Amino acid sequence: MTSTWKTMPSFVAVDTTSISKGRSEQTKNGSKTENKLTTPTPGPPISRLEKLRAKIHKNPWDSVSWTAYLAEASTKNDNSVIRQAFDEHLAQFPTSAKNWISYLEFEQNNKAYDKIDTIYNTCLRSVLSCELWKNYLNYIKRTHSPGLVPTDRKAEAHAIVERAFEFVLQNVGMDKESGTIWADYIHFIKSSEFDLGDVIVESEYIALCEFKYYLFDPFITSSQLEEQQNNEKMRRIFHRALVTPLSNIEQLWKEYDTFENKLDKLLAKKIISGRHQAYMTARFALKELRNMMEGIEKMQKFWVATPPEWSDRDVKLSYLWKRYIAWEKSNPLKYEDKALIHSRVMFVYKSALLMLRHFPEIWHDAGSFLIESGRLDEASIFLKQGVEALPRSLLLSFALAELEEQRKKDYETEIKPIFETLLQNLDNQITLTNERYDEERKKMKAAFDASDEQTSIEGNNGMVDAEMKERERSKQREREKQFDVKVEERRRKEIDSLKKCVTLTWIAFMKIARRTQVFTL
Repeated sequence: MTSTWKTMPSFVAVDTTSISKGRSEQTKNGSKTENKLTTPTPGPPISRLEKLRAKIHKNPWDSVSWTAYLAEASTKNDNSVIRQAFDEHLAQFPTSAKNWISYLEFEQNNKAYDKIDTIYNTCLRSVLSCELWKNYLNYIKRTHSPGLVPTDRKAEAHAIVERAFEFVLQNVGMDKESGTIWADYIHFIKSSEFDLGDVIVESEYIALCEFKYYLFDPFITSSQLEEQQNNEKMRRIFHRALVTPLSNIEQLWKEYDTFENKLDKLLAKKIISGRHQAYMTARFALKELRNMMEGIEKMQKFWVATPPEWSDRDVKLSYLWKRYIAWEKSNPLKYEDKALIHSRVMFVYKSALLMLRHFPEIWHDAGSFLIESGRLDEASIFLKQGVEALPRSLLLSFALAELEEQRKKDYETEIKPIFETLLQNLDNQITLTNERYDEERKKMKAAFDASDEQTSIEGNNGMVDAEMKERERSKQREREKQFDVKVEERRRKEIDSLKKCVTLTWIAFMKIARRTQVFTL
């Protein structure tokens, strides 16, 4: 995916409202002619798409203009324009699952399968959205449907779909809305009709079947073995699903009860009673989770991941996600498997970052959790992703540098570049900030000059007397002076803040350099 702004052409707007100053001419009899205001010849009209692109170029976080830009591009009968719009939007908002799905649907309608694979490879791992992963699963099921593959490849197609189910559930199976995926997986195994063949590898069967004594039954047929395999798969899937707070957990429990009783009523009573407590714990946790997620889900519908302005809305959303994370850390499902507890906590962190991508404390908290869990390599990868998302964050860059130092990484190749990159990003931001305020002053000065010019024209036409004209000019100069003071005050605050960040970065840089004994005067 190409960078949003490097490929974006600049646009030159034609000011059709500007006027040329008329000149007073004396006629031969000494009378004045009227001042004539002429309008310059307009240039070629700018399309709405170009105007929207210019607007988002000016303010890259204007989500409303981005939405309008995507909608406008979609009306064009040009796939390259539509693809460019999606690429630019998703480069700016890479956690927008809704727009990833729209992009995929566009490519699926065009049967651009190579591009579909590229998009999935780009977004799946980083966007743990249940809807996006359902889209991926449905795509795999469609492209590997038994009716679309030769007979000799049906077993292979079935195995691909089964692996896809496992892949999806490993990544989003902890989402309470993934219950339909679990149910579909059970139905898929139950309705499996492909022929395994007459030969079954014993080691593979042992791995799949808990009741190994079936292997020694000399009268068992391959179809019976297949049925037993599927039953064991279904049982394991039920057991995994029923310890997870899923939105359809009660329906899954009813299906599980029916499944066990259909196989063996005597054995079913013992198996079901052994699973009932874990099911009730998950069911109770679901009620708590629904209450906890209610506020998040209401905001999620219209939320776009942009830098926080620390409004009441931003603060509330941050609080709600932190409360959810703390709840998962308390192990409400009473799991004994520490790896499973860890996976659930990290799933919530990653889900939170879909909305709070620009909140550095969430990245930092997740990295700290990984470090406390002894997963330093994972923490390094996670913090690097955070630094990539927030390249001017001192919190994340410092945490990453300290972690790399703890991991005994090379100073020159691993640690030093972190600080050099951060300093360069801060320096670039200082330059951009100065340019932005210079442009603001330039535009306002042009507006003031235009107002002075209009006053002068009206004075030459006798519409205002000289004294009034001078008073207006004096007021105009005072307004211009006040504006300059306000602009410079805002500029000074931003630049001072950035310079302070630069100072703190150098201090941290030198401390680590000294500790690694490579500091030179």
